[in-house]
Amino acid sequence: MTKDAKSSLAALLLVIAMTGMLFLSACRHQTGSPSDEKLPQLEETGVTLTTELRYYAEGTTMVLAFWENNTEYNITFGEPFVLERYDASRGRWVDLTQRDGVGFILPAYTLDVGWRTKHTYNIGMFCENITEGRYRIRTSYSCICRDEDIGIAAEFFVTRDMSLVEASELDFSERAISRELRIWHIDDEAKGRSDFPVRVWKNRYTFDTTIVVNGRDYYMNIAQGVGGWGIVQGIFVLRQNGSVYLLYSFSRQGQSGERLSYIGIFDLDTREEIFRSEPFALYDISVNYRGNGVFHAGFMEHFEDFEGGFGSSWVSDIGYFKVSNSEIVFLE
Repeated sequence: MTKDAKSSLAALLLVIAMTGMLFLSACRHQTGSPSDEKLPQLEETGVTLTTELRYYAEGTTMVLAFWENNTEYNITFGEPFVLERYDASRGRWVDLTQRDGVGFILPAYTLDVGWRTKHTYNIGMFCENITEGRYRIRTSYSCICRDEDIGIAAEFFVTRDMSLVEASELDFSERAISRELRIWHIDDEAKGRSDFPVRVWKNRYTFDTTIVVNGRDYYMNIAQGVGGWGIVQGIFVLRQNGSVYLLYSFSRQGQSGERLSYIGIFDLDTREEIFRSEPFALYDISVNYRGNGVFHAGFMEHFEDFEGGFGSSWVSDIGYFKVSNSEIVFLE
């Protein structure tokens, strides 16, 4: 074989190899299955990922997990993950096989410094049965402090012993037809820090409210009325006289079709709404915390845009108030 023929053959083999690599890369992109190369070694960074429960029943398909960012930088994570089962006989983690035709969407979720958020992982998208054993969800995140992705995992157990299995928030929240409302803890003057011991969901169709405390206790249906969205803007946790309250605004349609808005207080200890203001008319109420126990209320007009998102515009001022003896007292 001549030198030119050898060069041509080498070039052809290089093209074939590169084509094969591109094909494999395209397949990985289509399925969304993260490869080992995209999931670097796990390390301690100040970012944590934990599952809602320690034990899950056999046959569980959805696992709720919590991300927390205690670093000095905002981070970003996505949908792709692998599910691993611990093989005790070999002393290592083994990847489960993703079903054919199942992939991931590719949004990016940002988690700010000092914040927590949650994400649901579909562990039913793998070929193997989720039987009794030790598992972990393995994924990665990115940060401007690093040029490469950082690996992270959340470990849990699957068991047949139902006495070990507690209720999941997913059993109560009707996640597919609900949205979560952010809660502000005003006794932490670093306002804006979200805290997950208390979480609130609104059902899009029934307009009922679910309050989840520490993932264990469930309080249903605050801010009841006729029609409407319910809590619309601002929900706060505050502590007074040894009790823990939720302060929130909500709006409802009146019996005659008029729009009515209120400010309410819910007692997490007694599990009841203990205060509801006189109704304000026409617009939703926005409540904001201004510091030193002072809140501000104003009228907002909320709307849904053509793409299904939500927007709002400022209408007029209501005034400043404090919470005193479980009531709302407006300031002069």
